[in-house]
Amino acid sequence: MKNAKLILLAASFAFATSLTISCSSDNEENGGGNEIGGGGGGGGRNTYTLDVEAYPYGAGTVTRNPAQAAYDPGARVTVTATPASGYAFSNWRGASNSTSNPITITINEDETLTAVFTQIANAVIITLRYWETKETDGLLGGDKDLDPRISFNVIARQGGKTVSSNSTGALLDRDNVGQTWSGSAKSSSIPFISSADELRIEAVVIEKDPLANDDISPGYYSVFKPPFVNASGTATLDYGSGKSKVRYDYEFVWR
Repeated sequence: MKNAKLILLAASFAFATSLTISCSSDNEENGGGNEIGGGGGGGGRNTYTLDVEAYPYGAGTVTRNPAQAAYDPGARVTVTATPASGYAFSNWRGASNSTSNPITITINEDETLTAVFTQIANAVIITLRYWETKETDGLLGGDKDLDPRISFNVIARQGGKTVSSNSTGALLDRDNVGQTWSGSAKSSSIPFISSADELRIEAVVIEKDPLANDDISPGYYSVFKPPFVNASGTATLDYGSGKSKVRYDYEFVWR
């Protein structure tokens, strides 16, 4: 009986010791696992990139401020486009479509921003579309069947002075057309100095007369400001203080 009690006591002690060791081992493994997981963090991106470029190649340069290889989330970067000679900045493409320059971008992901440049025009094509006058041929006692010769002058000015002046030559030179004319009479490309700070296009309308031509031009001219990029449109010189109304199309080009 005494021996049976000793055997039972020894077995109980061995079971308790095994249970304690097993629990301690589980706690150490779980504790170690929690510590590693806690130190791992969320695994998200810490920085982002901003790539910039110019289009077309060689038309200008693009700079970032601050200029860094990578940026923290929420960083604000000012990007500036500088055109090369003969080009003008047009707009941004990619991270923004703005036409402002410089522009500020907030970085929250990898971004690409392209500056688009346009070649500056140095010539203009003019197409006469319409002419009208209230004048009559005084030599013939108020005859309304006029003989107009119409041309355009393209005048570039810098600092208030003329730096270039070229004519289309006569786009319309007709007899007995009445007091109105409509159609299409197109010039060649008329050059001008593209560095000018103002471009004027004026219509010259002459009523041809055997003895002395009469100037019946409009009383003013169209004014265009730089940059003179590749653009087109329609303009009307509507009498002013003059004697004719003229409408024409214009197209700025590089030649």
